[in-house]
Amino acid sequence: MGSIGPARLVVAAWMLVVLTSQTAATLCAQSPSGRIIGAADKSRESVKSRPGAVRKAPPKKVASRSPALKAPAEPPMANERPAFGARRSRLILTTVPGALVELDDGRTQSAGADGRLVLTNLPPREVTVRVSAAGYDDWEGRLAVDQPVVSFTVPLGRRPATGSLRIVANQSGVGILVDQNRRSRGTGEGPTLVDDLTPGIHRIEIFKPGYEDWRQEVTVRAGETLDINVDLQPRLNLPMLTVSAGRYHRGNDAGAADQRPSGTVILSTFEISKSEVPNFLYKFFIDETGRPAPQGVTWGWIGDNFRPEQAERPVVYVSWDDATAFCAWLSARTGFRYRLPTETEWEVAARVVGDRYDSVGSVWEWCLDWYDAQAYRIGAGTDPRGPRIGSPVRLRGIEGPARVIRGGGYGRGNLATRVAVRGFYFGDLTRADLGFRIVREPELSVSRN
Repeated sequence: MGSIGPARLVVAAWMLVVLTSQTAATLCAQSPSGRIIGAADKSRESVKSRPGAVRKAPPKKVASRSPALKAPAEPPMANERPAFGARRSRLILTTVPGALVELDDGRTQSAGADGRLVLTNLPPREVTVRVSAAGYDDWEGRLAVDQPVVSFTVPLGRRPATGSLRIVANQSGVGILVDQNRRSRGTGEGPTLVDDLTPGIHRIEIFKPGYEDWRQEVTVRAGETLDINVDLQPRLNLPMLTVSAGRYHRGNDAGAADQRPSGTVILSTFEISKSEVPNFLYKFFIDETGRPAPQGVTWGWIGDNFRPEQAERPVVYVSWDDATAFCAWLSARTGFRYRLPTETEWEVAARVVGDRYDSVGSVWEWCLDWYDAQAYRIGAGTDPRGPRIGSPVRLRGIEGPARVIRGGGYGRGNLATRVAVRGFYFGDLTRADLGFRIVREPELSVSRN
């Protein structure tokens, strides 16, 4: 054969492309539905179209030996509503008509007039139920709501029928004690109600610092409120200690010059207060007499009132004149004869009954006597008193007669080392560490109120 020229090769290639395109069109025709029918489809269609031809079933798909793991379902949130169709329950409670029912999910409903309450749409679980009703003890329990319908009768116990007291006191902030164990606090601005008392006899005590305790037995009746009016009276008579008549030692030969010489004195029976006069008692005095209230930087009052925490503390910033005026007022109010102690009475009482004092040594204390440095050199005798006028003394740039003060306050040693210590101060002046104790004479005044 001769060689084929380039022109012939181009024509041959073009013819091959045309034949290939026609063959592909024949083999990959399009079905009427738009699906491309491949060669395999053509052969199946030709088999199906032939009479008596048997069609082979397509091969079965084999399941995978390692199926994919499903992710565990997440638990629903606490406040998430359950999926549609989840089982819910009803709780039917039978209790007292009108009883208040509380569930631990925050629901609060009241039972009907027939005592029934139907709670719906509850999840299957244990439910805490609280039930309360007037006249009954409260009830609380856990119920298993594990069935479509759960019924339960609440065992409320009836309280015994009770009564109450309506107390009106003439003072604010009083304490109320019922049968020595139940405490209440009255405001004084209106009645104080003490309820839920069982019928019968009850002992009532009303108290307030500075006032005499009020005590009374009352009869409480079921379903009734008993009115009680309480008139608290000021506690004017301080607790007293008795020093019996006899011979006693006075002075200290080892002490300062004004304590010498020591000697024996004779005293009549007298009573001395266990403590210095407290703020609460002095308050009654200034309220009734209009005398100015104690004033000072540290332990003074605010206006006409002492600080509440200082009710029982000794009153200070009082002069000798204030103290004697207080004794005159207290004598008139109580019918007893009160006065300041002489310095001899003060010293003997400190030796004899001082171990029973409530507040000895907390302040200096006014005595009845004028001060004289030479007083112990004069014959003592019976129930000795100081001189008719004191000898002049000089203190803090002031000169003149002064009154005796005894005790020595604020950490000046134990009582045994101070019983004989003598001091002095001017009777018309006051100090932050100077108060007073009182003596009550044993006989009664004829002018008792």
